[in-house]
Amino acid sequence: MDIKPARVCSQDMEFNQEPFILGRENEIEEIVKDFDKVLEGEFGVCLIHGEAGVGKTHLVSNVARREAQI
Repeated sequence: MDIKPARVCSQDMEFNQEPFILGRENEIEEIVKDFDKVLEGEFGVCLIHGEAGVGKTHLVSNVARREAQI
C-alpha cells in the first residue's frame, strides 16, 4: 500500500471563534456579577463544582476570556 503525504497550509491560520457554551447563561451571569463585585473592591469567593467532565474549566475560561476583552 502506497501512502501519500498529507497537504498542509503554507501559512499559519487563526481560528478566532468564541468557544460555544449552551445553557449556562444563568451561571455565566452569576460569575460575572461576582467578578464585577471584586472590581468594585469587594471580597468574595466563587466556588465552581461539579462532576468531572461537565465543563467547569470551560465555563470559567469562557467568562475570563469575555471579561479580559472588556
